[in-house]
Formats: sequence, C-alpha cells, structure tokens
Amino acid sequence: MQSRHGKILSVLVLPRTAVLTDAHALLYHDIVDLARELERAGHPVPASGPGFEWPPEGLALEVHASRGKRSLALRKTQLLIETFIALVFFKTKLKLGAFDPIHYVYISGINADFRKFDDGLKMTIDCDAETLARLMKRLDEAAEQGLVQYAIHQQDEAIMTCIVPSVTADDHVHFIDGAAGGYARAAEQLKAQAR
Repeated sequence: MQSRHGKILSVLVLPRTAVLTDAHALLYHDIVDLARELERAGHPVPASGPGFEWPPEGLALEVHASRGKRSLALRKTQLLIETFIALVFFKTKLKLGAFDPIHYVYISGINADFRKFDDGLKMTIDCDAETLARLMKRLDEAAEQGLVQYAIHQQDEAIMTCIVPSVTADDHVHFIDGAAGGYARAAEQLKAQAR
C-alpha cells in the first residue's frame, strides 16, 4: 500500500530501563497523540481497503507456502481461480451468503496491528513530513533524557500479511509493516546505535 501522505514509518521505541515509569507512559501517550493528528491516526491501510490486484503480487510465495502435497501447478491454478473470484466480489461489493466484502474490508482495518505495545511501542504509520519532524523532536528529547532508544525506518509502501481462518468470521488478523524492511531495518538501526 503506497503512502498517501509522505512516507510509511516503521517506528520502534524501547525503554532503557526494565521498569516503566510515568515518564514512559507520558511519552508513549504523546507519540500516539501525534499520530492521531494524521488522517485515520496514521493507519497505513486506506479506509477502502488495501486494494486488490490480479494476479496478486505474492502469488508465487503463497503457492509454495500452501501447496501441501499438491503440485505447484495445481495449487497455482487453484489460487488464481480463488483470487479472481475474490476480486469480482471486492470490486462489485456483492454479498455471497455470509460473506459481505464491505464488512470484511471494514473489519480488516480494525483488526490490523499498525500500532502495538509489547516491550515498547511499535507503529507502522502513514506520515507527513511535519508530523515526522514533531515526532522525532519528541523522541530525541526522550532519548537525551535516557528514557528510551528509538529508530524510525522510512519507506514508500506498507505491506499487510493476513491470517484469515474464515472470510465470514471477524477473527481475521492483519499484520502491518513497512514494505522495504520495516521493523527489521529499524531494529538494525537500534543495534547500530548500541555499538
């Protein structure tokens, strides 16, 4: 998914201490508030969904990952048929039984993990230059205080990897990252800073 506002940022913010303090909570709150000022809070997936091209870009990878004991040619043919049918429903917005493509796209946006907290704050956001400058200023201040270390990797596109047990249930999960290295490249920057 192309950035619509400037750059797709893969942001990693990690505390320098094992114990999180009120200062960490305030920093994370400030960062998320800055992102909230962006359209859709920086969500890199458009409200209309990620788009759908046919044949899909990652088809060869999907063929190899999901073929089981079937031949590559048979699995590729199956996936081409399945994705073409999906394309028709997403483009026409027609419902089929319990499958509603409009609802599916809406839930995909809600179930996308573009912002998460675990050992720190991780975000993949679609960001303009002004907000990036403000974000970096706030993070630089926190880093100078010894509160956190951070890295931001910039790229032009985001990528979404999906786990969809059923297209008719709302329990599908969508992992968002930058398409040009994303969190992995940001983590490399953190390692380089630590040396």
